[in-house]
Amino acid sequence: MNLNKVRKSYFDLDLLLIIFVFMGISCFYIYSAQKYLPYGNPFAIKQAIYFCIGLILTSVVYYFDLSQIKRMSIYLYLFGIGVLAFLLVAPESIAEETKGAKSWFQLPGFSVQPSEFMKVFLILFLAKIIVSHNDKFMRNKSLKYDFILLLKLGL
Repeated sequence: MNLNKVRKSYFDLDLLLIIFVFMGISCFYIYSAQKYLPYGNPFAIKQAIYFCIGLILTSVVYYFDLSQIKRMSIYLYLFGIGVLAFLLVAPESIAEETKGAKSWFQLPGFSVQPSEFMKVFLILFLAKIIVSHNDKFMRNKSLKYDFILLLKLGL
């Protein structure tokens, strides 16, 4: 089977069009709202740059095999936990405390909020748990096995 045909079958152009429309609308509204606020930063341009970075990352992930993503999910999750733990003990020079919380790494030129990446890592990890559970108990569908899944997800 041709890999390009398989990849094209998973690709939804209508959804991509809707995403681009929402991206354009959001940049337009950010730009129009900024005209009336006393900020000097070009928020609309920054948002457009973030959209481009997100599209590039999405297209890179799109070419990964799903089994590779499934295998990497535990490592990404543990990496995310480690980064969040490091954020707690990070020095003030790279993780400034704001309103009693350390939420951002302040790096030269930009800042990063690790919890945003952790959301994606958590979704991937929980999806791996659910898929593994369903593969194991595929023939024995019952409420008992659904509660076992809930216990796995709760731990």
